[in-house]
Amino acid sequence: MSYIRILLLLTFTVSFSASAQTAGYTLTQLSYGFIIGLSLPVLALSIARSVEKPTIFVFPSLLFIALLFFIGCVGQNIHLSSLKDNHIWLCSAANAYLGLLLLVPNKADWFEELTMPKLRWLTLLLLAFFVLFELSLFVFPELDHKVTWLVWFLIAGILAYWRGYLVIREQQSSFFWLLVAFLVTLISGATFWLWLNELVDEQHIYQVIGLGYLIVLLHFSWALVKYQPSSGKHSSHTLDHEDWQLYARDAVTNFPLQGQAIKKLEYSLLSGDYNRVAAIAFKPVNFAQANKILGYENSDALLLQLAFSMQKQSLTIDGLINLSFANIPFYVARLHSLHFLIVLDLTNNKHEDRQVVEHVCQQLIGALPQAMTFKSYTMNFELAFGISMLSKGDSSVKQAIALAEDALLKAEQLHQPIYFFDQSLSQISQAQLVRMERLKSSIEVDDFTYFIQPQINLKTKDVIGYEVLIRWSYDKDLVLEQNEVQSLAAQSGDAFTVFQLLFKRALTWLAELDDKGLAKPVSINLESLELLDEVTVEYIEVELKAAQLSPRNLMISISEHLLLSAGDRVKLAFDQLRQVGVRISINEFSGSYEALRYVRRLAVDQVRISCATLTFKDDREPEKAIVQALIHLANVINLPLVGTHVNSAAVELLFRELDGENAQGEIIAPAVLSTEAPQWLAKWIAYQEQQAD
Repeated sequence: MSYIRILLLLTFTVSFSASAQTAGYTLTQLSYGFIIGLSLPVLALSIARSVEKPTIFVFPSLLFIALLFFIGCVGQNIHLSSLKDNHIWLCSAANAYLGLLLLVPNKADWFEELTMPKLRWLTLLLLAFFVLFELSLFVFPELDHKVTWLVWFLIAGILAYWRGYLVIREQQSSFFWLLVAFLVTLISGATFWLWLNELVDEQHIYQVIGLGYLIVLLHFSWALVKYQPSSGKHSSHTLDHEDWQLYARDAVTNFPLQGQAIKKLEYSLLSGDYNRVAAIAFKPVNFAQANKILGYENSDALLLQLAFSMQKQSLTIDGLINLSFANIPFYVARLHSLHFLIVLDLTNNKHEDRQVVEHVCQQLIGALPQAMTFKSYTMNFELAFGISMLSKGDSSVKQAIALAEDALLKAEQLHQPIYFFDQSLSQISQAQLVRMERLKSSIEVDDFTYFIQPQINLKTKDVIGYEVLIRWSYDKDLVLEQNEVQSLAAQSGDAFTVFQLLFKRALTWLAELDDKGLAKPVSINLESLELLDEVTVEYIEVELKAAQLSPRNLMISISEHLLLSAGDRVKLAFDQLRQVGVRISINEFSGSYEALRYVRRLAVDQVRISCATLTFKDDREPEKAIVQALIHLANVINLPLVGTHVNSAAVELLFRELDGENAQGEIIAPAVLSTEAPQWLAKWIAYQEQQAD
C-alpha cells in the first residue's frame, strides 16, 4: 500500500508537469505548475492524516506557501529590473523558504519534533534570527541586503547543524537523512546567492529549488505513509517511554525520578550552563528500622516528612541544579531504593570544592527535624552522603551518579557521614570483578585446597570433632582464606556452588571416619545469607541419606554476625536443620542477646569463641574477662565450647587458666590437607595408643 501511494504521487506529478510544458508557459509559470503538481497529493494526504493529528498539516502547508512566494519573487525580480537594487521581498521570501528547509522534520509531526525538550531553545533562536533579519530588511533599507542575507544564512546553517547533532544524539533521526536535508538547504542557499550576484541564470535556480523541494516532499510523504497513530487506550495523549522519563515523579516524595534527573543534567551540561559539578547521593541510613517496625505503607508517611524537609531546605541552598523539566524547580531527585540525589554547581566556586560540598551536606543535615513522629513512633533520621565530581566532557552523568552511590556505600561501611569518591574504589571494584571471574573458572575445575582442622580436648588430648576448611590460591603470592572465598562467592552468586564443594569434602571425611569406627562431628561454616533457605536444607538431607551417614555427625556452624543480621531467617533455618538431625554451632560467639536466646532454648550444640586477642598484657584484661565469663556460662549450662585461633603456646596457656577445655589451632593440632587426613588420623591413633600404654 505504501509503494502504491508513492507511485500515484509520482504519476500525478509527471503528468501535471508535462501538460504544463506543452502549453507554452513561461519558466516561472512552469515552476508554479510543477510545485503545485508535487504538492497537491502531499497536502491531501496531510489533510487526511490531520484528522488524527492536526499539527501534521503545518509543515507541508507552510513550505508550500513559502515556496510559491519565493518563486513569485524570483519571477518578479527577473521581469522588473527596478527591483534588482534592493531585493527586499526576494530576500524575505528566500529567508522564509530556506528557514523552513533548515527545520525540515524527520517525522510526520513537525511541531512535535520542534518542541522536543532539548530542541526548543534552538527553535526559538532560529525564529529570533528570522524575525531580526525580516525587520532589518524593512527598517534599514539602505543596508546591503545581499550581505545581510548571507550572514543570516551562515548563522542559521550553524544552528541547524547543531540542531541536527542533538536530534541524532537523541536517536530521533538517521544521520543519512539529516545530511541529505542539510545538503539540500546548503545547495539551495548557495544557488540563490550565486543567482543574486548574476553568476547563474534563472533556469538553474528553478531546477535546484525544484529538485530540493522534490527530495523533501518524497521524504515527508514516506513519513506520512509510515505514520501510525495511537488508538484506544493508547491515545494521542499517551506519553511514550522517553516523555514519561522526562516528567515522571516518585509517588511517595513527588521528587523527579532518576531518568528525568539524568536527562535534565545532561541537557544542562550540554548547553554549557555548567562546567564542573558535584553529584551528591545521600540516604537515611537508619530508615530500615522504620520499615521493620511500621511496615512500608506507614513508613512512607515518615519518608514524606523527610522529603518535605529536604525540598524546603534545597530551595535555600545556593548553587544547586534544577533536576526537573517541570515549571516548579526540584533540586532533589529520587534514585533507586532510599537513595536521593542533589547536584551542586562548582563552576564559579572560589573556595575549595570539598569545603563547599561538605557545607551543603551539613545544611541538609541541619534541616532535619529533631524527631519525626508517626502516631506513637518517633525517629531521628541520620543521613550519609557519597560525592563524586563531574566536569564537562569527563564522563557520563550516569557514571557520575553511580560513582556517588559507590561512595555512599563506602560511607555506610565506614560509618562516616560524608565520603568522597576515590579512584581506588573503582580500581577495587575492577579487581573484585576480575577475582569473581577467576573464581568461576576455579569452581568449574574445583581448583581449591581443602583442609581438615581437628578440635582437641586439652585435658584428655582426645579429638572431639573436625572442621572442614577451604582455601584458594589466587596467585603465587595471594591465598584467600575460607571467609574471603565465601564472601567473594556470595558477591558473584556462587555461594551455593562453593558450599556444595565444601559439603562433599565433609561427607568424604565423615565416611572415612565412619568406616574406621571413629565417627566424630564434622562441621562446615555457612557464611552467606542466601544459603539459609529450604534448598540448602533439602540438599543436606538428600546427600546425607544418599551417603547413608548419620545427620548427628554433621555440624553446621553459623557466625554470630549472620545471626544478628537475619535473626528470623536463621531461626527458621535452625529449626529445619534440627528436624533433619544436624547439629548447630554458633561461630565467633560473643554472648549477644540474640545468640543467648538460642543458648537458653538449647537450640545449639556448640559455641565457638575467638582467642586471637588473648594475651598476658594488662591492656587486654577486658578481653580475658569476657572470655572467662563465656567459658563459665558454657560450663554452667553444660554447653560444649571450643576456643578457636589458638595459634601460640601463650594463648593456649592462658586459655587453660581461664578453664577452657576444647580448642583448635596451629599450636594444638595444625590443619592438614584433606588428601593427607587419613594418614594423619592413623598417626594420631597410634600416638594415642602409645600414650595409653
